[in-house]
Amino acid sequence: MVSDADGLPDDWEKSNGLNPHDPKDSSEKAKGKQGYTNIEVFINQLGGFTKRF
Repeated sequence: MVSDADGLPDDWEKSNGLNPHDPKDSSEKAKGKQGYTNIEVFINQLGGFTKRF
């Protein structure tokens, strides 16, 4: 389920310390991920890219 229409599943947001009701957090820089946004980190994980940045 995606409550805020940002493309990030609520469960993924919760497990990564994000707010599932804030649509802006998908485009914010991910903490400790070398400049990637949260949506980029999520998409990379979908593609099987599991290296930690």
